Amino acid sequence: MRSYPVLGMLPQFSRDPVNTLVRLAQEQGGVAVLPLGRRRLYVITSPSGAQHVLKDNASNYIKGRTMDVPRPLLGENLVSAEGESWRRLRRLVQPAFSRRRLFDLMDTMVATVEAFYPKWDAIAQRQEPVDVVPLMMEITLAIIARIMFSVDILEEEERLLSAFNTAMHALNRIAWSPWPRLSSLYVRSLPSFRRAKATLDDVVYRIIRTRQKDKPERSDLLTILMEARDPDTGDRLSVEELRNQALTVFLAGHETTALALSWTWHLLGTHPEVERKLRQEVNSVLQGRPPAREDVEQLHYTRMVIDEVLRLYPTVWVTARDTVAEDMVDGVRIPPGARVIVSPYVTHRDPHLWPAPEAFDPERFRDGVPRDLPPFAYYPFSGGPRKCLGYVLAPLEMTIVLTLLTQRYRLERVPGYPVRPRPILTLRPHPGVYVWIRKQS
Repeated sequence: MRSYPVLGMLPQFSRDPVNTLVRLAQEQGGVAVLPLGRRRLYVITSPSGAQHVLKDNASNYIKGRTMDVPRPLLGENLVSAEGESWRRLRRLVQPAFSRRRLFDLMDTMVATVEAFYPKWDAIAQRQEPVDVVPLMMEITLAIIARIMFSVDILEEEERLLSAFNTAMHALNRIAWSPWPRLSSLYVRSLPSFRRAKATLDDVVYRIIRTRQKDKPERSDLLTILMEARDPDTGDRLSVEELRNQALTVFLAGHETTALALSWTWHLLGTHPEVERKLRQEVNSVLQGRPPAREDVEQLHYTRMVIDEVLRLYPTVWVTARDTVAEDMVDGVRIPPGARVIVSPYVTHRDPHLWPAPEAFDPERFRDGVPRDLPPFAYYPFSGGPRKCLGYVLAPLEMTIVLTLLTQRYRLERVPGYPVRPRPILTLRPHPGVYVWIRKQS
């Protein structure tokens, strides 16, 4: 790939970051150097390199400057904290995301999706093309509000989605800025960002304070976080910490899952034979009823589809780290203070690991992740000690949404809208996923 004087590969990376990283890995291998102006980024895409950075020597690779991006909105939280602060938060927050607790919330998730049936029925009756991305955002935002806070936010959903979109747009400016810390200061001063943050704070703090005052019997994630005690010190999360963790789950939990679902509808729309097999399994296993706990393991092909979608389009497509000390990754020297990027998107497209890597083929996951692959050949939720806590929740939520909507509707792709990935903080389908929604007879 061409590197320009002074600018390096900044022009092509700015135009097309995703394919630039894919081509770079093809040319340089699993540890590549990406010159961006005066900066040199180390792009790690080999499974052994990803394992080294994210797991084996994780203490040498900290979030560092990466957290200049979300900190204006989310403050100090489980994603941004380091060292003992992170270990304390992890001990307090992780129990809320256990498999047992999340499966206990399945009925709540089902009821939340069913509440959108009247809106989807009306869309189907109008017989107009619609972008499924905002529809998925609405559903996943409502789900996270119900399982996190036990509140129905349908009346406030438009206001909250607008605030989230404004905040994410501002954070994206920081993420792609050559001077992220200056951009962070600038974003904090923007009236639109301040209003969006105030809206989100108002909702979250109001729910927390009401819960602290009334102390109702709840089994949602907020209750678990409020009751959690550090096993070593007995400490609980402060009100500000509760706000930061809850808002992090609120933001990340709805956007990433909504985008994964949007990519799913896109791929199903372009692969009718996969959609047909999925529909047959849903009808055979569920017989027209909502999915229950015991059905999840029986929806085997549905999980294969989800796994393959997350292979092709992991919504968190890159993870950045800063090195503390000099290190060697796959024989390449990484200097102290270097910026390192680990990309599951690129790893998942390595033809040495995945035959026909650009093809959408759920059969790859017939027996789970192929056993002949090395660890970290597939890591849509990152890995190591800082693996995303949503690795159980996201596939479960996707299963519920997919099965319920497949039972009631058929989503037909609208031709003339080529979809490509738009990489910002997350991987979005651009310009959208346009479909006709047909109600099943």
